[in-house]
Amino acid sequence: MTTRSFNGNQLSVVFGISPIVGFIQDTSLTIETRDGEYNYNHDLHGNVTRSRINDNSATIKITLTQATRSNLLLSEYVELDRQSDSGIFPICIKDSNNNTLFTSQSASIIVSDQHWAQKDREWLILATDNTFN
Repeated sequence: MTTRSFNGNQLSVVFGISPIVGFIQDTSLTIETRDGEYNYNHDLHGNVTRSRINDNSATIKITLTQATRSNLLLSEYVELDRQSDSGIFPICIKDSNNNTLFTSQSASIIVSDQHWAQKDREWLILATDNTFN
């Protein structure tokens, strides 16, 4: 796995049609992707077989301050998914120069974790069919 970390305050993130705001300081967005395009397996006789990894998914972790309105927006996307199984949306992440870093046409929120003591909230988003520049 390869993990890339970004300062959310230097990014523009749009999930569905909603801009995401309220990132905590420093590293508040990470994108984890699989390494390599093949799995290699060894049998008892030392023979090696390889198989293509057809998984270009990525896990995006966004950490937001407790008070940002984006928590409510993301919660509404989760509730929409619970009610109608229609929680798959595009996501686009751009840097401060408006260069696209990551896009996916098929992303959904897989978990939300709230840390009361730290006053922040983590969101995990699974993105498939993605492009990472």
